Amino acid sequence: MKNIALYTLLAAGAFLSARAQSNAAAQALSYTFGAPDATIQAVYAEIAATPAQAYPALEARLLAAVQAQPKLSPEALKLASDVLRLTGSTASLPLLTEWLKSSETAPAALWAMNGMPGNAVDAALLPLLKTADGDVRIGVLNALAARGNAELLPQAKTWSSGADEALAVAATAALGRLGTPDAVTALKALKPATAERNRARTEALTACANRIKARDAAVLCRALLAGDEPQELKAAALARLVTLDPDKALPEVLVALKSKDLYLARLAASFTSQIKGAKVSETLVAALPGLPLEVQVALVTSLGLRGDDSVVSALLALAAAEGDEALRLAALDAVAKLGNETQVEPLLKLSDQTGTIGRGAMAALSALRSKAVDAKLISLLQPDDPARLKNVIQALSNRACTEATPKLLALAQGDTADVRLTALRGLRGTATPAVFPELAAMLPKASPDDLAAIVAAMWIAADDAETYGLRFMKVWRPVEGAAPALRIAVLGLASRASAPEALEVVKGQMADGEKGVVSAAQRALFSWQNEECVPLCMELAKSTADARVKSQALETVAGRLDRREAKLDKKQKLALLDAALALNPDTNTRKRIEKAVESIRK
Repeated sequence: MKNIALYTLLAAGAFLSARAQSNAAAQALSYTFGAPDATIQAVYAEIAATPAQAYPALEARLLAAVQAQPKLSPEALKLASDVLRLTGSTASLPLLTEWLKSSETAPAALWAMNGMPGNAVDAALLPLLKTADGDVRIGVLNALAARGNAELLPQAKTWSSGADEALAVAATAALGRLGTPDAVTALKALKPATAERNRARTEALTACANRIKARDAAVLCRALLAGDEPQELKAAALARLVTLDPDKALPEVLVALKSKDLYLARLAASFTSQIKGAKVSETLVAALPGLPLEVQVALVTSLGLRGDDSVVSALLALAAAEGDEALRLAALDAVAKLGNETQVEPLLKLSDQTGTIGRGAMAALSALRSKAVDAKLISLLQPDDPARLKNVIQALSNRACTEATPKLLALAQGDTADVRLTALRGLRGTATPAVFPELAAMLPKASPDDLAAIVAAMWIAADDAETYGLRFMKVWRPVEGAAPALRIAVLGLASRASAPEALEVVKGQMADGEKGVVSAAQRALFSWQNEECVPLCMELAKSTADARVKSQALETVAGRLDRREAKLDKKQKLALLDAALALNPDTNTRKRIEKAVESIRK
């Protein structure tokens, strides 16, 4: 702390820069803010190297210099108080006591005295409780409270219920800093007349609960919870009680759960996650039905965080029962955290429901942490129930269960169209590089419905490629030179890659004689994610006779250049946009280009 105070000296003065100079302190006390600080830097280095036993000499020089000054400037006063806080002793008390008599110098005196140990400092401050007034009186009160001096208790107790608002608030806060049994008694007896006083009392009692020893704190917290106290104070008391001993706090938590104060009830629900044990879980589940809905949701959420799987059956029953969706979804989320493979079948059944509950059940099934869930789901990959199979595959795909890939691949090559397509879509979450050749071999005979799913699975299976460009090329090669439908399906991946290799493919396919292939290549170009597509778009805009294609090409140019992440500099961007405007775009496209120009110029 003293080193921190030393740093403050750098902005205040340089009276110690030359110990041998008799006028060093006087020079320091004439320092004004903004003067050259070379000497200040030297002072810092010197004081930092000064041992504590040499502090009295520093203090003596400062006191002598202060006595020689008729009036201290604000900078000098700040300097003196900083140094005395750092190096001062009881030898400084006569000066500081004198300073306490003036509202101008009292804050500096209090700052210095707060850092000084010893009863003599308290003895100098205590009489001022009766003689000082205004801000000085409050400052003295705060200083004594910070020093833990219990002798201020009678005066603070009187002031805390007095007519002076500022003094009452300060006195209440001082009682909280003391935290003695008598201070607690005084605070509990207070009947605040204003919101500000009420806030001060709440903060003071909260401070007491956090400061006093655990046994006394628990007694205080229970008394506050049982009394007619403000919401904030009860909340703080409950939080402290749970922190002190979660297990012994259960009765108070249960009472708070049933409180008419919904904020306190929800808070209590959240605290139950800290109270462990199967018996506690049983008690909490039993308490659910009688609670307000929003408290039930909070409690169910907390049950999911407690780590006790004994409540899973009750949570599943709650999720399956007709009732509030938010509560059912909270139950499903808790099951996801606590459940295992034994919950697979019930969750599959719930996932058949339409709407949010079905989606929530699927999310829970997908999130179950037990690895045995994967094995259970794989065992259910039977094609005789297509509706259920779809949910099983969806869950395996969501879980990225690569162990299911061989079975899904086998189903994807079966004769039943629905099963085949469902399996192919599932492979988008489970495909590995090892199955890439088998997926590619399926392309020539794929139906239009299956084709997109196969290509999507191939993209996932190609993730062993080092870059997106190489990944795209891995998927492209099996269809290069193949039927138009196959190339069209894969061209849809080009913009996802948005890499030079993919751009070359797009450029080549735009020269193809098949109209569908050309359109697919153009769509990929117009969806490109960076400005590398701009030259090709400009070429297309110049060469095409199709006004719609021209507009799309030029709008793509404007859109890609009007991005902060575009690597071209401002001059290059504007030159390209000028060239785009010279191509005679339609009115709407011209406006888009002009907007990009304006944005880039800014």
